[in-house]
Amino acid sequence: MESIPGSSWFERGVATAYPDLERLPSSANTAVRDSYRVVIFPERFQPRCVEITIPHRGDPIICVDGPSEGLPHRYHSANSASAPLCMWHPNDPQHARWTRNDGLLALLGLIRTHLIREGFYLEDLRLTGHAEWLGPEAPHG
Repeated sequence: MESIPGSSWFERGVATAYPDLERLPSSANTAVRDSYRVVIFPERFQPRCVEITIPHRGDPIICVDGPSEGLPHRYHSANSASAPLCMWHPNDPQHARWTRNDGLLALLGLIRTHLIREGFYLEDLRLTGHAEWLGPEAPHG
């Protein structure tokens, strides 16, 4: 099974599914365990540049380029070029969210699914003036 050179079980299968994935150099920030950049191609919709930061503790931070205005599952960001995704509620049970034990390939699949849902949401909003999220949702404040 192919993997990124020097990678662990965590990255197993990623090089085959996402050959352009780039592991970013380690930073001086000791809270960050791994960082990655990749372009994801959600069917029917525009490719998106994705940056993933996985801390030693806590949930990954997943920033994506493209429009974020009007999207219910993107956090506000001072960086207008990309905004973090809201993929699950921090209090969701483990079975309803990604954990490091799932591996990077599973996280990339969840991100791709999220981007497809965003694409349909924006398409419906543009065509009909209203849209519904095609997936599970937690209440937002």
